[in-house]
Amino acid sequence: MNQLLIVFVKDSKKYSVKTRLKTSIGKNKSTWVYDQLLKKTVSITKKLKMDIAIFHYKTKFSKNPFQNFAKWNKIQAGNNLGEKISNAFDWGFEKGYKKIIIIGSDLWDLNKNIIDRGFSELDKNSVVIGPSTDGGYYLLGLNKRIPKIFKGIKWGTKSVLLDTINILNNNLFLLPELNDIDTYEDLIQNSTLLKIYNNNFKK
Repeated sequence: MNQLLIVFVKDSKKYSVKTRLKTSIGKNKSTWVYDQLLKKTVSITKKLKMDIAIFHYKTKFSKNPFQNFAKWNKIQAGNNLGEKISNAFDWGFEKGYKKIIIIGSDLWDLNKNIIDRGFSELDKNSVVIGPSTDGGYYLLGLNKRIPKIFKGIKWGTKSVLLDTINILNNNLFLLPELNDIDTYEDLIQNSTLLKIYNNNFKK
């Protein structure tokens, strides 16, 4: 198996999650939303055929929901998101994987077909990106090290995707644009998750 999916996760029982969403709906509700997104990520990734590596934020889960099927459990290393992603790719390539995709755990609309398509496109493209509506990306795939795409990027801003594309000179494949759930506006735009949310928090 020369394919590796890396999933960046955070334990909501130990660390603050969805800080922008929290300002709108409060800590308990925003944590609940993150946990639903995490469960959705688990349900998708456990069906995949490639190796799975879980990269935990600072410490590993007390109860790891990926434990039964993830091959690797690592800790994210780096001073910012770019360094963490770059270091995770380096680790994967050092392990001998030829195609690596990294995703987060906060995307309700991500599915198996998109991930499979990403790996398939890495046969023909060095870089595959899944753009998110907030100007960043929800998925990044590489078939070789490309250190320059992690330098000079203002992480967490609306220019991340455009800056990355400019560095690459459009030499990449773009997957469908999807909506990260980072704000209340993101939540209300996702009708399925919003319905589950409203049913759970009925007055």
